[in-house]
Amino acid sequence: MHQRRYFAVGFIGLILLIVLTGTVLAQEAPRLQTLNISLWPEYDDPRVLVIMSGTLAQANQQVRVPLPPGAELNAVAYASEAGQLLTADWTPETRQGQTYIIISVPTQQFHLEYYLDAISSGEKTVVRVRIPVPQARIAQATLTVQQPRNTTDFVADPPLGNPEPGFDNLMYASRDLGPLSPGDIIEQEVRYTRLVPGLSTTPRAITTPVPSADDRTPPSRNWGLVTIGIAIVLVMAVLVVWWLRRQSMAVETPPVSKGRKRKRPVETTTLPKYCPNCGHPFGPNDRYCAMCGTKRM
Repeated sequence: MHQRRYFAVGFIGLILLIVLTGTVLAQEAPRLQTLNISLWPEYDDPRVLVIMSGTLAQANQQVRVPLPPGAELNAVAYASEAGQLLTADWTPETRQGQTYIIISVPTQQFHLEYYLDAISSGEKTVVRVRIPVPQARIAQATLTVQQPRNTTDFVADPPLGNPEPGFDNLMYASRDLGPLSPGDIIEQEVRYTRLVPGLSTTPRAITTPVPSADDRTPPSRNWGLVTIGIAIVLVMAVLVVWWLRRQSMAVETPPVSKGRKRKRPVETTTLPKYCPNCGHPFGPNDRYCAMCGTKRM
């Protein structure tokens, strides 16, 4: 009986281990096939516009993106199947003073923009940024820097590739970042000389403020796998308890003989027919002698 109980406990433990392992794997950091980080200093704002575009390995996932201190959120979107950018659902999260943006991506591509005050002006304009990457395993990442309009002597550290013309008739230089892991931080510095004061394009008109550090609304989570796991554990536990009860009821009992039962002989006593004292005969129901009164034995 004890062996059966040990077997049942071990079986339940195995099921719990399988379910918990599946839940942990389901909640681990997602995988990004590609990630591009673009830096646009003094584009439509005196600060640096940081643009992140990533391609997930699978659709319908959440991406956690840490924001640098002082970042001001500008846009959170995903790309439809037609390539159109649509507003994505997102939730702020703050842990130990670090603000994260949790983006729900129904497709495989997400898009994030924020402004960063990382420019200092002097004889040369200097841009220094430290960009934390999304909390994901990234197969391939690149960094692209836009050279502001009406500038010269553009120098980057670490070095960038040769500038090439791109969007809005501006020049863009890039470098390969290779594979990245959660927690990695990309550092980049660029210097240039501004020939004419101003921005590269018309200043932006709409601002979407980033949630404050006090906004601790918990991120939305996918509880589907957790619920299924709990249901499986409960069902397996019920089945094991039912099986144990059946086993405990099937206790061996001594066999019952199917032969004819023997009846115990009935002890009978013979009453005297005559009084032992006077010899007078007793009647059928006499308990005492009618002649002398002697008790019938």
